[in-house]
Amino acid sequence: VNLEVAQTLYNMGIPFAWVHNRQVTCSWLCGLRGSSTSNSIPQMEEKLRLGVERINETSGGLSNQRVRKRHVQVIRHPRMFVCDVASCAWLCKQLDEQKTVLMIDEPTMGADQGNGEALPPNSLTGLMVQAMLAAPYKTIWSSATLPEGKELPTIIDAFCGHYGVSHGEGVDELVSMQLNVGVLLVRPNGQVALPHSMCATPPAGETSLAALKEFISRLKKEPLLLKAYTAQAIVSIQERFNEPDVTPVAEAAGFSAIGIEEYFSDLSKLGHSSLRNYAILLLEALAATENDELVKLVCTPSTKQASAMYPTFDMGKLLLSNAAAFPGMTLTVSANPMVQISSNAEALIKEMPSLKKLTKEIEANEAALEKQLNNIRKEAEKVKGGEDRVDEIIAAKLRDMNISDSSNVLKIPEHCVVNSRAHMRKYNDGAAAMEDYDPAFFRNPPTSQEFKRVDTLPVDEQWRMLLLSGVAAHMPHEMALNPQGDTSYTGYVAEQMEAGKLAVCGVTKDFTYGANVPCTSVLVDQDFLKKHSANTLRQFIGRVAPTGLAPFCVAQFE
Repeated sequence: VNLEVAQTLYNMGIPFAWVHNRQVTCSWLCGLRGSSTSNSIPQMEEKLRLGVERINETSGGLSNQRVRKRHVQVIRHPRMFVCDVASCAWLCKQLDEQKTVLMIDEPTMGADQGNGEALPPNSLTGLMVQAMLAAPYKTIWSSATLPEGKELPTIIDAFCGHYGVSHGEGVDELVSMQLNVGVLLVRPNGQVALPHSMCATPPAGETSLAALKEFISRLKKEPLLLKAYTAQAIVSIQERFNEPDVTPVAEAAGFSAIGIEEYFSDLSKLGHSSLRNYAILLLEALAATENDELVKLVCTPSTKQASAMYPTFDMGKLLLSNAAAFPGMTLTVSANPMVQISSNAEALIKEMPSLKKLTKEIEANEAALEKQLNNIRKEAEKVKGGEDRVDEIIAAKLRDMNISDSSNVLKIPEHCVVNSRAHMRKYNDGAAAMEDYDPAFFRNPPTSQEFKRVDTLPVDEQWRMLLLSGVAAHMPHEMALNPQGDTSYTGYVAEQMEAGKLAVCGVTKDFTYGANVPCTSVLVDQDFLKKHSANTLRQFIGRVAPTGLAPFCVAQFE
């Protein structure tokens, strides 16, 4: 996030400074040359003042009457500080609290690892709390998972007491319902998980009907609930109405609602907002029947496995028969992704040829290609009148023979490349037709250049083979994948993730990538679920929330 903010500031020409480990480094736009890093704000301001004086004494600054030349150095005070969490409270205490605006993004995933106990001051959580307590008068906390102010009494009361304001006049809470993202929640059995299913089991003494009415009022105000009502979720609601145990009760109760085809007869109106409005309309029509039996039936999840949109949660089948249900890039979340991936990849690795065999094959292909190129060059040199365009003739012959493309592709069994066309044909079991998928989801076999780079990575052959198949584990602190501090494997995995070139990537609480990683599915195992907070789980759900109406954006919990 900090890098993206800095890039935006640089493109806009706004002078800024980096703050890292309690050191302030002025960016190039501030105009300082040489030693631009300071240990405090007063030291930074002194350097800026001396820089201005030096310019005025030598080349002449903007304060004299000379015409400004294009490359004359200009000193500017940073207007924004891009700061790490560890330095935020330290920085705020040095700035004028009445003339500073503090913007705090949400805490990093995994910042809640206290197991119910208070974390030490030097932990990520402790540092974040210190930053919030040292907030200037104008402060913005921004997060999709931020709780209401009444749930943060310690920090809110400290702020109000420090500035002598009441909660009502000093704190504003804004919630945007204009969501352009959505994600499909899937139960362990593969059925779509709909938030209103909570109404099927209301608290003691309440009816399902009353619970649904209360839920509808919440749904109109809580964006995290609305996010789950995607196009597939609405189809799932309609299918529930059409099931044999629900249809007669619905007819007897006089349930009626406008059909989805009629509601979206004008496809230009199809969008996240209209889909969610239609979901609310369906639920309001259900509540209007005042029939508790019908409400309980509709809210009870279907148990028909044949109608499940997705397969049952099974990590062992993710790389083979279940891969077609999760095209694109899937994150598998566990306490130890390295163990999880390696234990489920044995069948895939058995199909792969050894790296030694592939190396010999590449060397043989390159030798044959070199020989062929030499022959083509000799023929080109014999062409009459072609002495001045030998390279052009060679290029034309290579294009005609399609040599450059065919020699670049690594000859490994294509069905070993997860979510390639051959892989889906072999393991899909006819679950979905090939034409149902966007061609962009199909992965191509790796090139010889990619193989050479993967072959140099300092990890076991198993992990290099899995990388060629499109499978990896992102664990920056795992010594086996980063031997002796060599993070080249982790760096390569990060590159592949950002380019959308992986099919499956195992991650844990250290995974901090946001919208810059184009994930389409996230699968979270039971052990991880039990040890982490709801907010961390929401963050992983947010990793797959698309900005469009893509049909493959799934979060499935074991």
